[in-house]
Amino acid sequence: MSRVTVWMFTAGIFIFTSGLAWGQAMHAWVQRYDGGAAMAVAVDRDGNVIVAGTSAVGGDYTTIKYSAAAVPLWTNTYSGPGNGADQVVALAVDASGNVFVTGNSLPSSTEIATIAYSGAGVGLWTNRHGGQVADATTDAGGNLYLAGNYGAGSSSDFLTIKYSGKGTLLWTNRYNTPADNVDVVAALAVDGSGNVYVTGYSYAGDTTTNYDYATIAYSNGGLPLWTNRYDGPYGPDLPTDIAVDWNGNVFVTGYSYNPNLSYSYATIAYSATGSPLWAKRYTGPVNYDDRAQAVAVDTDGNVFVTGYSFASSGYDYATIKYSNNGQPLWTNRYNYNLFSYDQATAVAVDGEGDVLVTGFSQNTNGYPDYLTVKYSGSGVALWTNRYDGPASRIDRPLGRMCLAIGPGNEVYVAGVSEDDFATVKYLAAAPLPATLNIERAGSQVVLTWTNAGFNLQSAPSITGFFTNIPGAASPYTNSITGDRMYFRLQAN
Repeated sequence: MSRVTVWMFTAGIFIFTSGLAWGQAMHAWVQRYDGGAAMAVAVDRDGNVIVAGTSAVGGDYTTIKYSAAAVPLWTNTYSGPGNGADQVVALAVDASGNVFVTGNSLPSSTEIATIAYSGAGVGLWTNRHGGQVADATTDAGGNLYLAGNYGAGSSSDFLTIKYSGKGTLLWTNRYNTPADNVDVVAALAVDGSGNVYVTGYSYAGDTTTNYDYATIAYSNGGLPLWTNRYDGPYGPDLPTDIAVDWNGNVFVTGYSYNPNLSYSYATIAYSATGSPLWAKRYTGPVNYDDRAQAVAVDTDGNVFVTGYSFASSGYDYATIKYSNNGQPLWTNRYNYNLFSYDQATAVAVDGEGDVLVTGFSQNTNGYPDYLTVKYSGSGVALWTNRYDGPASRIDRPLGRMCLAIGPGNEVYVAGVSEDDFATVKYLAAAPLPATLNIERAGSQVVLTWTNAGFNLQSAPSITGFFTNIPGAASPYTNSITGDRMYFRLQAN
């Protein structure tokens, strides 16, 4: 919500009114890095923002740190041995502000290359390990966990790796399907005790069901604790994300074949000991293609799932809240227009229990924009914001690691914008009321305001279309003669 103050004047007569404008968060800043695509964003303990991705030239890792005020603090690149491409997949930050960047590196065959930097950007260590990484996270002790795959094709196994914060390899584990076939990791999560949960799809050896969700728990020391598989009623089951609550309950989401030869959301809950608690499916209004992409949990154990769901002529964001025991509490859909493709890829919960969802939304020119939505915990839409880069072409957050929440509930979204990194910051809410003051000076009036987070706009009528006045800054001077004019301040 943002306070708007509107003045109208004509021939020296001033009429004052004021109102409230709803629906848009304050767009605090955008930082662009020339060439490449940001794959992940994270925030450290001090509110600094770290973005990691792959450069367009040479295919190297690129990691950038900004202050909360958008000041670039450092930029580091990593190029693996040989001339192969190095592609960032995931980013994690520990409680001390150390930064871990991991991805897949191609000297001759794919390896996992992981780089650690101090908060000041000093390289601490580099490790390489056979396989392909899919996700990364840290625990409270600063240890780093990676999950991905070892092997390829029908020989692909789940691979889980634990490093100490200093780069010492502590343990690795592999999981092979009972059918000795394809196993592909999607995501991992770590609980408060350092137990690790890995999920992905796994061949079942049954040509009717094809793939199942496979979820594995390991102790902090790498001991396998339990393995669970979810085999939906109709066909392939493909998980996309995993989350864990304060009690160690585990939530896996993804999409599962349905009777219409397409997919429905499927979200599964397990206890900390691996007991199945509940399974929920969601099919959208046209009963066709619905694919969950991400899951998050709040401090009360409520579960939020988002993804995209087919409507009459395109896809919508579809976000669902479940109670901890699996009761559906609300479902919200976002549709830009009847024919647009709107696909959510990431979800997060802030410190107030509000829910952030981001992804991309097709605009009227047919190109995708960043589109971020904020809901209250009760499902009320608080604001939406679009980011359309300077070229007004392709702007897309890439996957479920493209969204992060700052210590003051600031919102950060990163992705690719016309072949550049683009990182956008939104404040948790629009600024507090801003007052537009007016003073007469002869045949001129001087408009002043103190909140730089607002733009001065004008319109020829109170119900007219308000537009930004180019370059308007406080104080702004205007003649009192001529046509009637209305002014207001709008959060920028």
